[in-house]
Amino acid sequence: MKQKIENRIEKYLKKHPAASEYRFLFECCRVAFAEITIQYPDNIRPKIFLEIVQHHKLIPHLYPILKNRCKNVSEEVLQGFQQLLRQHHLHILKLSGELARISKLFAAQSIPWLSIKGPALSVQLYGDIAARQSGDLDILVNENNLTRAISILMQLGYEMIVPAKKLDVKHDEKYRKRFKDYLFQHKERKDLVELHWMLSYDWFTPDNITSLLWQQLEKVVIANEKISVPNAANHLIFLYEHGSRHSWYRLAWLWDIAYATKNGFGKNMDKAILSKELNSCFMAADDLCSDIFGIEMHFTRRDSKKIKKMVHLSKKSLVVPEKTKSLRMSWLRLKYMLYLHSGLIGKMRCLKRYCKFGYN
Repeated sequence: MKQKIENRIEKYLKKHPAASEYRFLFECCRVAFAEITIQYPDNIRPKIFLEIVQHHKLIPHLYPILKNRCKNVSEEVLQGFQQLLRQHHLHILKLSGELARISKLFAAQSIPWLSIKGPALSVQLYGDIAARQSGDLDILVNENNLTRAISILMQLGYEMIVPAKKLDVKHDEKYRKRFKDYLFQHKERKDLVELHWMLSYDWFTPDNITSLLWQQLEKVVIANEKISVPNAANHLIFLYEHGSRHSWYRLAWLWDIAYATKNGFGKNMDKAILSKELNSCFMAADDLCSDIFGIEMHFTRRDSKKIKKMVHLSKKSLVVPEKTKSLRMSWLRLKYMLYLHSGLIGKMRCLKRYCKFGYN
């Protein structure tokens, strides 16, 4: 089984400038779910390996594996992980405190809201705010509460940076039809908050994921505040959609899916509500998880050329050495989207939307 899995990854590493580092990274991914020990390779370049792991947002996941289940690990690598882990813990504590402050003010104004991904998902999925890396906070409110939510964020010291300039009513309405969030940055601490009123474009999948996330809510406790999150099954549906929208170029997104599946978080998922497009997202992601982590998933189906092509493009995205906003990465993500949509009309809508507005 191990050899079969490795063969599915190896062809993407031929002539790759960091082939050794990626081989070891994928080996660590399999070890995490197989609970075995491995040998640290002699040909790993510590700086490059750390850069790759940081790009894939796997620092908190891989450190325990390297420390406890990997023999003869380079001291330079362990020290590098420890330094990045300290930075990660400080960042997460800051984000969690900010989430608690936002929660208090939203509650005082009786504004219903949800925390998506971030520290709240980390608690819901792993039981620990620092178990996964997060760059910002994602907050979902109903569109009719946007004005009050914006006022609260500004009260906390945030300023809107996307869109970059203040819009009048007419242009703001156009913006909301085209996009699904505002981006705020704290004036002093530089923390980022994405304020969403929608979490999925209808051109991507016809599923009303935003409406789904408001159903059957759960609470997690962060900094003594009870934070509302979608229930685990619906949160998992969004994780599939979100990762697919980015063609799975970060391993951390797949790690969340694999961990959630192995630990039964998706057992109550209502598969009957999923559209053809979202089912394709699920099958491609589960094939990726099966290949990379070596575990059994729910949606795997290798007899579809469409799914195979989506998996192929995602694996190429995972090992792209350039930055995630490079032309090559953008092309891979667009191709993934075009394969996701079956009909000509769907492909044309996807292409039109992407060329005009891009996506996030």
